[in-house]
Amino acid sequence: MSAVVVTGANRGSGLEFARQYAADGWEVIAMARQLEKSGELRRLKTLRANMSVHGLDITSDESVQSLADPLNGKPIDVLILNSGLSSPKRTEHWPDRLRRLAGGV
Repeated sequence: MSAVVVTGANRGSGLEFARQYAADGWEVIAMARQLEKSGELRRLKTLRANMSVHGLDITSDESVQSLADPLNGKPIDVLILNSGLSSPKRTEHWPDRLRRLAGGV
């Protein structure tokens, strides 16, 4: 089964990407910074066995590492970076964090 990672999957286009990939039979690894505000994503997860939902704050080294470790070695076919960022200072280390999440690519 092909795997897709979708960041910012709790609403808008990220949620729709997660919904459509799951419906097409992909393994969906959906990520959202605020899981408590991700009701629709969590509801979708209950309907789809091929979907997992994880908390991820892309601006936090600890958050990225806590998710990167379990995904280490897992093939990811598509990476949809849909996380919203509000400040240039918060994006300073973003590329390094994404490489770590993607297994050092």
